[in-house]
Amino acid sequence: MGRRNYLVEGLSGTGKTTVADELQRRGHQVVHGDRELAYQGDPSTGVPTVDGGHENHLWDVDKVRALAADRSVAATFFCGGSRNFPTFLDLFDEVFVLEVDLPTLHRRLDARPDEEWGGGTPTDRDLIVRWHQTRQDVPTSGVVIDSTAPVERVVDEILRRCHPDVSTVHLAVRFDVDDEALSRLHARAFDGGRPAQVVPWASRLSRHALTWIGAFEDDRLVGFVHACWDGGAHAFLLDAVVDPERQRRGIGRRLVEALVDEVRSAGCEWLHVDYEPHLEPFYRQCGFGSTRAGVLRLQR
Repeated sequence: MGRRNYLVEGLSGTGKTTVADELQRRGHQVVHGDRELAYQGDPSTGVPTVDGGHENHLWDVDKVRALAADRSVAATFFCGGSRNFPTFLDLFDEVFVLEVDLPTLHRRLDARPDEEWGGGTPTDRDLIVRWHQTRQDVPTSGVVIDSTAPVERVVDEILRRCHPDVSTVHLAVRFDVDDEALSRLHARAFDGGRPAQVVPWASRLSRHALTWIGAFEDDRLVGFVHACWDGGAHAFLLDAVVDPERQRRGIGRRLVEALVDEVRSAGCEWLHVDYEPHLEPFYRQCGFGSTRAGVLRLQR
């Protein structure tokens, strides 16, 4: 299914199906393991059984391996729980384990209809609480994701930790700039969505920029950054922006890292940037250090 494969695990009530649906809504390839791969079997041998309980909820290992070996898409997310996950953990580039606090877990389980449980019978609540406390039945080496947050933020965090190739967003260097599209993007990010005044971006960039990079989701511009320079050793990062609906998905960092590569390839020795205080952690993650600087406002 994917050139990269990810497992999203967790106890009952932690939100695996909800996360799977959100990933699918965003266009990612998803395998609902509990629907497509699960069967009742002997946990030691894998041989199917007629009946079984929680410990007999297995995934078909051959199917998992076949799906993971298909490289037709950028990434596949396998979502669900199984008792035989140790037999195929080696197939995944990363494992994410969803976790919630006990009060949230109880609320979610109270609201779950019986038909959503395997076999139509809810698992004993005391067992689930014990598994929650011991982290039994989930991979111990997985990246823990707090899934008490809204599902959009949970999925944002998962995608942030995936390889950049997983994103459906692609970057384009020195693309043909549409003044209206770039002006709308800046208005959405900086002006609260007010109608955009069209700025002659294309002519400005062609005259003054060393390079510029856009982030596109399909054909829609969702991110942008450019660099001006002094014609020698110094370049200046300017106008970095990501659509508010696409933020916290690693797009901004991809844009900045790509710009750094382009500026370095052009022979510049220094790339300068200034930013508001709340953006310091972001630029530090991108490799920038702090330095003293000054600014003089010329127009009011």
